[in-house]
Amino acid sequence: MTGRKSAYFWGAASGVAFALFAPMLRPAARSAVKGGIRVGRYAKKVASNVKEEFEDIAVEAQADLDREENSGDPSGSQA
Repeated sequence: MTGRKSAYFWGAASGVAFALFAPMLRPAARSAVKGGIRVGRYAKKVASNVKEEFEDIAVEAQADLDREENSGDPSGSQA
C-alpha cells in the first residue's frame, strides 16, 4: 500500500509543480515550437528544390531519349 500512496503523492506533487511553473515554462515552450516550425519550413523548401531538380533531370533525360530515337542511333552516342 505504501507504494501506491507514494506514487499518488508524487503524481499530485508533479501536477501542482507543473501548474506553478507553467507560466515560466511557456516562453521556452513557445520558442521550441517556433524553432520546430522554422525547421519544418526550411525542410519544405529544401524538399521542393530537390523535387524541382529531379523533375528537370527527368525532362532532360526524356528529351535525350526522344532525340536518340528520332536520330536512329540506339547507342546514344553523339559523334
